[in-house]
Amino acid sequence: MMSQTSRISHIDSLRGVAVLLMVMVHAAATWNPFKGDQETILAYLVSGLGGLAAPLFVTLFGWGMYRSKPNVKARMFQATFLIFCQILVNISSPHLFNPLTPGILSLMALLTIIFPLIQYILIKLNKNIIILILMVTFLFQILLPEIQGIGDWGDRVEDNSLRTILSNLFLTGTYPLFPWFLLFTIGATISSLETKSS
Repeated sequence: MMSQTSRISHIDSLRGVAVLLMVMVHAAATWNPFKGDQETILAYLVSGLGGLAAPLFVTLFGWGMYRSKPNVKARMFQATFLIFCQILVNISSPHLFNPLTPGILSLMALLTIIFPLIQYILIKLNKNIIILILMVTFLFQILLPEIQGIGDWGDRVEDNSLRTILSNLFLTGTYPLFPWFLLFTIGATISSLETKSS
């Protein structure tokens, strides 16, 4: 018989909020009754709140990964499954993505693969190192915004070469590893603090 893990109600609530925000923003984008963009307060509210879904998912993903500490085999299976799901999402949305466009699921796959590095930093290194990494990342974004591309949707979803796919996966895509790893690290840090205090 498998051991039953206890549910944490505030984390379940945050997951529910993230799902609701994701459904809201995708429904608004998919079933927009108007032609073109809307510049109404409601449209901005939906976009603003919906934009919180992915950061919340990635932060909760970091929190959960730190708590579960999966082994190599489990991480490789999870990463492979997430990449497969990303391709399925892309194929089912050809009006938005190309088949090999990196997205939120491929970001989670990459974070799953590099999790031991983040775990090592959290366990072995001083928390000041983490703060320094966060500050350097923010500084890069402010001083060198061009490393994340020009912001054109077509460029962010392009998959015409391996170099473009890797660039979009790590730097210039819709959910690139840099800077999204920060939210994952913040979630893992919160989880590590909870683990130490319990």
